[in-house]
Amino acid sequence: MNYNLLYYELVIWLAHLGRVASWVVLDCVLLFVGLRWLLLGLYASRVPTTLRNGRSGAGSLLWASGVFLALAGSLWGTFRPDHQFQMHLAAKASIRGDYEAVLDAYAPLVAVGTTDFTVYKDCAICTFHLGRYGETVAFFKQAQKYGADRLSPNAYLVCALAYEQLGHPTQAIEKLREALAKPHSKEETARLQEQLDRLQGIPPTSQPH
Repeated sequence: MNYNLLYYELVIWLAHLGRVASWVVLDCVLLFVGLRWLLLGLYASRVPTTLRNGRSGAGSLLWASGVFLALAGSLWGTFRPDHQFQMHLAAKASIRGDYEAVLDAYAPLVAVGTTDFTVYKDCAICTFHLGRYGETVAFFKQAQKYGADRLSPNAYLVCALAYEQLGHPTQAIEKLREALAKPHSKEETARLQEQLDRLQGIPPTSQPH
């Protein structure tokens, strides 16, 4: 049994639950304070001035409005996906080779428009393995938008092969040329060049040595 992994798993879950609990507590406090000021504003004539801290009914309603605006922001924090936790779930699913589970873990982050290029890169690779080539291209474009300098040759190759499967060899060739324009190792360059030559109909025997 790997106790380091168990410890890491426990820390991740505790951090996630701690964040959620903190936001829920803040929501409850703001809701209570907001309702208090709202009631004091609506029933100002029936409430002693001392309980209203000397504020008029209109002043109490103004305070209530401000608190409810803060509550709206707090609720967004409560229901916003926990980036670190979702990345953890995706990593675990990736180790198992469960591409659908990886996509499910990333879905909340994609839905809120994350700018983490890793999310879109991984989604592109997973959808490619699942044969969803149109989504592969869409996710690759997002990954390129947020982290073009950090995309690996494999990511470009996956996008190129997806274009090929969609019946767009010209776009596939363009992606391979984009990848070859970046610095890579000799092995990576050879692999990209091999795919490019194949798409262009150049026989392997005619390649220079």
